[in-house]
Amino acid sequence: MINYPKQIKELVSCGIPLHEMGINNWALDKSQVLKLLDEFEKIEVAVLGGDVCKITSQKLDLHGNNWSCDIKKSETKYDYVRRSISYTKSYISGYPNTSQNLVFFTIVPEIS
Repeated sequence: MINYPKQIKELVSCGIPLHEMGINNWALDKSQVLKLLDEFEKIEVAVLGGDVCKITSQKLDLHGNNWSCDIKKSETKYDYVRRSISYTKSYISGYPNTSQNLVFFTIVPEIS
């Protein structure tokens, strides 16, 4: 179970809690994630990856789609933070969305 630092927990907890599913995370809609990523960039938190969730039959389910972004051997933390956030923004912005209210995303921040 991820033990989020207070500052990160306050940022990600704006979404739908997934604790009943046994996941210590929150699902955020596209606009929430994009705002969160701007905040992560300000406080220099990289994104390790995330998952796509969809509402089906009135409940939130993991959809099976996900992304990840690992640090490169010669990459500085500064560069990794920017690249991981850019990659995440690109993935989420380009994710096909048939209904704005049905697709959500979880974010896995780097906690050091």
